[in-house]
Amino acid sequence: MSAAPNPRVAAPAENRGNDRFLNASVIADPVRYRRWRADKLKRARGCLAQPVVEVGDPAHLTAAELSALRERVEAVNFALYRTAAAFDHLALKRLCRQAGLARLVANPFAEASGISEIRAAARGQSRRAYIPYSNRALDWHTDGYYHPPGRPINGFALHTVRAAPRGGANQLLDHEILYLLLRDRAPALAACLFADDVLTIPPGTGADGARRPAQTGPVFWVCGGRLQMRFTLRQRHICWKESPQVRAVLAEIKSILNDPDSPLMLTRRLRAGEGIICNNVLHNRAAFTVPADGQPGRLVLRARFYDRIGFNGEGGGA
Repeated sequence: MSAAPNPRVAAPAENRGNDRFLNASVIADPVRYRRWRADKLKRARGCLAQPVVEVGDPAHLTAAELSALRERVEAVNFALYRTAAAFDHLALKRLCRQAGLARLVANPFAEASGISEIRAAARGQSRRAYIPYSNRALDWHTDGYYHPPGRPINGFALHTVRAAPRGGANQLLDHEILYLLLRDRAPALAACLFADDVLTIPPGTGADGARRPAQTGPVFWVCGGRLQMRFTLRQRHICWKESPQVRAVLAEIKSILNDPDSPLMLTRRLRAGEGIICNNVLHNRAAFTVPADGQPGRLVLRARFYDRIGFNGEGGGA
């Protein structure tokens, strides 16, 4: 594995020499990168083998629960939890705050609490036009890929109140793992995704009716000493830079994401009481069924944040 070019953004001084995190200096140094890669794969495989943390009271996590969640987030940038406790919007916010997630991202479809209730909208509801509020499949993406690169969504949480009768499984892939796999295959291709003009979201109209200007920026960048990513596999209203390298790297990404047997990818159909907290990792959602008898269907609570996860204040925003 040869070294990828420096992604231009220097890591904070406190992270230099720390090979546990994928920062700019680790990316640029072949020896440190190999050390990081070996440690990353070892920790990722261990956590993916036992991804779920049992939680008693989500509003008051024990030291052991916090430690287990932190171990998984540090390994793969996400953690799954399961609780039998009563759960509402306030419980989700309290759980997230203990993980350093506090600054909610505004959403016109959110409730007064700032939490969004993700369910298949009824005919005639305006939100039905947006795929998350339908029962259709959601392709691979990071949340808020259409946001300005300087104001990204850094973390989000999902909590399943009710599962669908059938379908609705999620797949998750740590964006650091995707970078690792791309760099294994072709370092120069991985490096081209740090370019400032590689991905453009054309002007459009947001769900709130406001005009949104074009957003051009990188796919990968380093901020706060951590690798971050904005990405979508959707085909409409997306402009990729026209170049042989970009076409080649997109083909490699699709090959990685379409590998159903990848041991570094998690596939899970969340049950009632199960949830995810993460640093905005790549994810998708399978289509699901809606009860035909009028019974309540799938309901997932979603909270999106400007913060990264930080159990001891080490997270923060962009």
